[in-house]
Amino acid sequence: MTETVGLLLLGSVALLLLLVVLVWGIVWDASHPPRATAGWALANGFPPHPTDVGWQASDERWSESLPAWRVVGGNPSGPIAVFVHGWRRSRIDSMRRAGIWLPRVRAAWLIDLAGHGDAPKGTTHLGAADVDTIVRFCGDLVAREGAGTRLVIIGHSLGAAITLRVSALLPGETLAGAVAFAPYESVLEPISNRLRRQGLPVWPAALCSTCVLHAICGRERSTSAAVATLHARGTPLLIVASAADTHVPLPHVRHMAGPVRDQVIVEPAISHDAIGTGPTPNEDSPTEVAVRAFTANW
Repeated sequence: MTETVGLLLLGSVALLLLLVVLVWGIVWDASHPPRATAGWALANGFPPHPTDVGWQASDERWSESLPAWRVVGGNPSGPIAVFVHGWRRSRIDSMRRAGIWLPRVRAAWLIDLAGHGDAPKGTTHLGAADVDTIVRFCGDLVAREGAGTRLVIIGHSLGAAITLRVSALLPGETLAGAVAFAPYESVLEPISNRLRRQGLPVWPAALCSTCVLHAICGRERSTSAAVATLHARGTPLLIVASAADTHVPLPHVRHMAGPVRDQVIVEPAISHDAIGTGPTPNEDSPTEVAVRAFTANW
């Protein structure tokens, strides 16, 4: 009996240590993502700077030391777009989504979040502190650009969740709309799905990792509550998901979208990283059609 109890205790300790190691690995990876800089762009066949594709752009700072590009758009009376990239990505990845919007906006700001891209050394905030920082930036941007300036916030994945949370905190009269490609409610969703794809135990590792990340980076605001707020005040919303997305599955996006779940635009076969990239070869793709309708009155 004593030997059995000893073996059970030893096994329990071993499982606990394995859980601690797994959780620590997830937390470290999530808070210290590899940087998507010029080298990443060249390795993946992407242009590393807006001028490489002929856009008129300037190098800027959007929040003290955080880098950004300001790209001139093609619609002098249109809103100003602010692009928010996803986890492990940067303003370079936002270039892949900006092309379809540039003819429709006055200008576009492509920003690097803390802990990503060319931002100074440090950890990512995973959408916690980022929200308040972007809200302040948007307020300063509207004040600088003058009365009547409207903004459209556009984000992908982590950036999509941030986009919706930021938009819900901005004055309604300054918003031309919010665009979210594959948004999620909390980092718990992509962490769980990543563990599932790797054949690792989702519970309790995903929940423990999320709790630790919230303790380190700050607690996330609710994305679904932000959607409800935006819907209630009539802010134009464009939410796009893919039926083939295994990072942020379509059912999760629809559930999170709450009152606008039936208005979620669905791409049938696009990977998570490619959602929102355009323009597409097929001008009648669901995203292309939705963007034309969304911007018709700009």
